[in-house]
Amino acid sequence: MPHLSPTTLTTDEQRLILHATAGNVRDHTIISLALGTGVRLGEIVGLNVGDVFAPDGTPRVRVRIRAAIAKGGRAADVFLPDRLVVKLKRFWRCKRERGEDLSADAPLFANQSGRRISKRRVQFAWATWQRRARFDRRYGFHKDGSKIKTLYYACGGWVMKGASACEKFLIRKEPLEDLLLETIQRRLQSLLAGEGETILRGYIEDETRCPRPGPPSRAGDDTSPDRRDRLESQRAPGGPVGRHEGVRGRQAPRSWGRATQAPESA
Repeated sequence: MPHLSPTTLTTDEQRLILHATAGNVRDHTIISLALGTGVRLGEIVGLNVGDVFAPDGTPRVRVRIRAAIAKGGRAADVFLPDRLVVKLKRFWRCKRERGEDLSADAPLFANQSGRRISKRRVQFAWATWQRRARFDRRYGFHKDGSKIKTLYYACGGWVMKGASACEKFLIRKEPLEDLLLETIQRRLQSLLAGEGETILRGYIEDETRCPRPGPPSRAGDDTSPDRRDRLESQRAPGGPVGRHEGVRGRQAPRSWGRATQAPESA
């Protein structure tokens, strides 16, 4: 049976759900966190304030998924994209205005009673927002994040005999590739600035116009026609055998020598 990939949200559906939840800061942040990182539902509801925010309220760029809430008890690191950091700053202001607990051990996402929000409540809100966004089909907020289409690079987490042998962290694909492309573009611009492009074109023209010389001969090499003729005659059948091309014969046994020795005259 062929392997079928899980059904995921399209780009338009992601835009619709984020637009529909723009007025609800908590739900909008939950969905943005799922879309931006691909973390699981159990990991989202298990986050504490100190996992995402510094003591002064600054969002952390690198979020630690504790072993207590991670799948299989394996801790991992998740890097947050810039757009999600902006939304987290807004979420911090909202929590402070509502008088919610901002201590490091307090739940990041709380219900109206101030207690940690449940997974069932998040799933119910997810279904409600899909209806308001007028989705053509319904998606479940799956516990392993398979309904969220987020590409990222995973580094570390090498598993050996069922246990992780090294630390694991995730880097989202889009911001990493954008950073690499911007760095390459910036370096190319500095190289081609001023007369750099003219010099580069001159190098290319010189390489394509002038024939490239052959490899330099080593000292003592003799490539004359006489030398080649002597080598060919040595390799030919019946020709003289060079010092390094002869077959070293095996020494004859002593019995052979005695058998061929002429008898002494009486």
